[in-house]
Amino acid sequence: MRRTVTFRLTGRHLAYAFAIAARLTTFTVLATAAPEAVFDGIAPNTFPPHQTLVVRGDVFHVQGLEIDDSFVYVSSVDTDTKRALLHKFSTGGTLVGTAALTDGPRYHPGGIAQDASSIWIPVAEYVRSGSTRIVRVDKTTLTAISSFTVPDHIGALAIKGDRIYGANWDARHLYVWDIHGQLLQKVRNPTDVAYQDMKIVGDALVASGVMRHQLTGAIDWLDADTLQPRRRVLLGRTENWALWTREGMTIRDGKLFLMPHDGNGRATDIGIFALDAMESLAFGCTPASGTADPCATAFERKVTDNAAPLSN
Repeated sequence: MRRTVTFRLTGRHLAYAFAIAARLTTFTVLATAAPEAVFDGIAPNTFPPHQTLVVRGDVFHVQGLEIDDSFVYVSSVDTDTKRALLHKFSTGGTLVGTAALTDGPRYHPGGIAQDASSIWIPVAEYVRSGSTRIVRVDKTTLTAISSFTVPDHIGALAIKGDRIYGANWDARHLYVWDIHGQLLQKVRNPTDVAYQDMKIVGDALVASGVMRHQLTGAIDWLDADTLQPRRRVLLGRTENWALWTREGMTIRDGKLFLMPHDGNGRATDIGIFALDAMESLAFGCTPASGTADPCATAFERKVTDNAAPLSN
């Protein structure tokens, strides 16, 4: 029998603990209980999820997340055995099945996207400039239906009709293909966010990831046609000191789902937030000169300029 969990918000969950907004000129990140950085009066928002869904199964280094009416889909990479995995759970968190999608040297899956009957998943070589096979997987059987290859490491996908959006390693570039793999568009990412997972919501490409200074998480709403950012929410860390936006993200039925923790073969959790509450924290992006992030403050840009490269 299939069991569906309905997520409800309660009054006590709506008490957010917001970080105090204040401008800092310097900050130090400590290993434990460190204060959040504050950027030109805009602080990362740190508050607990309204609900947590625990998924139990052999999930390893989490990459992508999708949810439909009946199931939860998670991509992960087992770096020890070099396997690209797609996991399927019930909405109660019970493992239903796992598909191994390793393709020779390609064993790094990325952020995933869904249509009515399929999960789209990039499976890349685990190197920055490696190639990727973008695979369409049947939701019911978890078998591959079709695929195409691209000459770059693609770390996240989103789908809108017959258009597939992608971001490469650290999201230095954004791509658009048709569903047959024909390249339609390639642009430099106008932001300083290394996107980890992306979804189409209405006419927006919603992308979550890590700021290049590696201290702050961000969710951006980009125009799906121009790929220019419209607004941003800054997010802080979980109680385990992981950035909320470091791995899987999806949006469904007015809820934002974030999966920041790896499983490493054990159970792991998905935080569930009210999307309207999250969107109320967003600030607008303005055109920037040169290569500056149009959503970033001056302080963020200064920190980002001195940041070390990210890794997937």
